[in-house]
Amino acid sequence: MTIRDGIRISESVINQTCRCMEIILVNDCCTDGSPDIINVYAAKDERIVTLSQTNRCVSAARNAGLSIAKGELYFSEQSNCG
Repeated sequence: MTIRDGIRISESVINQTCRCMEIILVNDCCTDGSPDIINVYAAKDERIVTLSQTNRCVSAARNAGLSIAKGELYFSEQSNCG
């Protein structure tokens, strides 16, 4: 999955009318502009929390997001940069 796919998925989630959700976008050391893109989204929507980490792996990125999540229900979607 490319960053474009990830953006499309993120936009679908962001466009939900539910305001009581937290959206955590984790950048796992992508160099394709992903950090800038997710920061733009975070600046536009208070539900979005961003997190960056060194290139560790999909599982580590998911776990990092879960470690800061405040909710009781979780959904995870991934896109690989590049």
